[in-house]
Amino acid sequence: MKKIIIFFTSLLLLLSYTHCSIALAVTFIDSGQSLGSQYLNVEIDIGDIDNDGDYDLLLASQGSSGAIEVYINNGFGTFTKLNQQFPQAKASSGGTFEDITFGVILVDVNNDGWLDIVTADAWDGVNIYLNDKSGHFLPSQLGLGTEGIEVKGVDLGDIDNDGDLDMIFGGHQYYRGNEVWVNNGNGIFTDTGQRHYSEAIWHLAFGDIDSDGDLDYVFTSRYTEPNTTSEVYFNDGKGNFNNSNQDFLPIGNSFGIVLRDIDNDGDLDFIEPNNAESDPLTAPRIRIFLNNGSGIFSNSGQNLGGSSVKDVDLGDIDNDGDYDMVIANWLVENSLLINDGKGVFRQVGPDLLLPHGTHAVKLCDLDNDGDLDLVIGNLVDKTYRVYFSNQAGVVANSIPAPPTSLQSEYSKGQVILTWNNGVDAETPQNTLTYNLRVGTVSNPHSIVTGVIRCGPGNMGHAFKKILNNLPEGEYIWSVQTVDAGYSKSNWAIEQKFTIGTLPPVYHSPVYRFWSDTYRGHFFTISAEEKDYIIANYPPHIWKYEGIAYYAYTTATSGASPVYRFWSDTYFGHFFTISSAEKDYIIATYPSNIWRYEGIAWYAFTTPISGTSPVYRFWSDTYKHHFFTISADEKDYIIATYPPDIWRYEGIAWYAYP
Repeated sequence: MKKIIIFFTSLLLLLSYTHCSIALAVTFIDSGQSLGSQYLNVEIDIGDIDNDGDYDLLLASQGSSGAIEVYINNGFGTFTKLNQQFPQAKASSGGTFEDITFGVILVDVNNDGWLDIVTADAWDGVNIYLNDKSGHFLPSQLGLGTEGIEVKGVDLGDIDNDGDLDMIFGGHQYYRGNEVWVNNGNGIFTDTGQRHYSEAIWHLAFGDIDSDGDLDYVFTSRYTEPNTTSEVYFNDGKGNFNNSNQDFLPIGNSFGIVLRDIDNDGDLDFIEPNNAESDPLTAPRIRIFLNNGSGIFSNSGQNLGGSSVKDVDLGDIDNDGDYDMVIANWLVENSLLINDGKGVFRQVGPDLLLPHGTHAVKLCDLDNDGDLDLVIGNLVDKTYRVYFSNQAGVVANSIPAPPTSLQSEYSKGQVILTWNNGVDAETPQNTLTYNLRVGTVSNPHSIVTGVIRCGPGNMGHAFKKILNNLPEGEYIWSVQTVDAGYSKSNWAIEQKFTIGTLPPVYHSPVYRFWSDTYRGHFFTISAEEKDYIIANYPPHIWKYEGIAYYAYTTATSGASPVYRFWSDTYFGHFFTISSAEKDYIIATYPSNIWRYEGIAWYAFTTPISGTSPVYRFWSDTYKHHFFTISADEKDYIIATYPPDIWRYEGIAWYAYP
């Protein structure tokens, strides 16, 4: 029989972004699944391992028969163990465990568009396993780290702005401190020689803490020894780190760290769980440090959680657009806390009625129903358990809209990519994060991978990415929006940029769809978007009609951008080559009427050799445009339909038939 765990608020919660008061019941239902069978379940990561569109599980434990386990999702939150045995990590001298893994990360280390595995295996260092694209993993680099290091924490991110993911990990015993290793672009890491700190490290995390466009990092120390602190290191923009001289004295064993914007001001705040074994009932369990926007933190003064906190995770549990919190308590039941939208947390009802002895928690939408589910690893029953969210009075999380106005610039060896904000019904714009991909036609993730684990986007809250020293060639790129419930938008219209001598410019097909339902056209120059529409929509919604004409995907001499808008109200596009008309639409209409999506393609405002006019009609009835390069079709529309159905507006632009 399934267990049901319900939290009732004693008061009406004011949902900060939607500005409405509702009685909220947060319900988690035990799925009945018991995963893993080890002694101590210490770490969870979640990502789409087999690229089938749902989230799978990577579990780490301390035990005697395999510390790393992979579970594959059937799409509805039911998991099956992958039949793969990972190498055993050796125990310490005099230890009792044959397998000891303290951290796992799902991340695309070799930029092939598939999630790989990186593990922190104590005395066996850091180990990397590459996804063979069938959901199985092959050993790559094993035992990274200074001899004698006991690795407890590891994280990956692009520290030198070359697009690939570099690595930092910390030593816990014998050799202590943090090591920085860089990626050669193919998933092979080399030691930079950087060493930071000299005490016991437990966990660390990358993030653009000072909002300057490069990745900094923060770490926590486990022991309350005289010299142990949690510290922030700033990146100089070239992958070299310097201490910011902010010391956060630990009040116990700091077992984790999470960087999230909890107060909706667009910067990363610092959440630190503490075990506090020296005083488990009175010491602060969760410490929250708020960012001033420049990477300087101040203690919020909140004392959260039960006794002896082992882990914490954040996500928009109640779908109101901010980050809520679930806490793994060691000595008492676990806790759920709701954010008021300003970074102040309040516990909802009684504690989460699950076995105590919890060491790991993770939030993610595992059954694809628009709310965050929960995975918990416990010592008491020696298993990981999956709980589905089933919320009364809370609408499902909506999918955000993609970013707009994607632009690229190349100067002095640097490519600068920029975009405007996305939009979401629940999550405020400051709290949205962004996920970037950059690559080639053959591999759209070859420079910056857009394949990420369940969580915020790889660009954080930034609207810009700088890439250094890319080789000559033509590149494609796109960005998607990620909300506080970790729902991702569709990718924005794909853009291109070229480095080096421009090859001959060839025009590309613009594809045309017709909708009998919405009575309008859908045009795209993206073959990927065309294939997506064909695969996901029935013909009465969008029927593929073929190639309409040919235009350019990148800026070309004499050509002008054609701007694209989308309407969630009318379910159709608005295209214009006029920058004045584009600016008028943006200034006049709200985004639910006409939302600017960026440059669709490039065409000509005057005829040149080989081009033909593209004719434009407008319908006051359907609120759509009708475009055609066929003079015969233009004449037929004029002769057949009255102006309130299709009114001829003239030549829109010139393109190649």
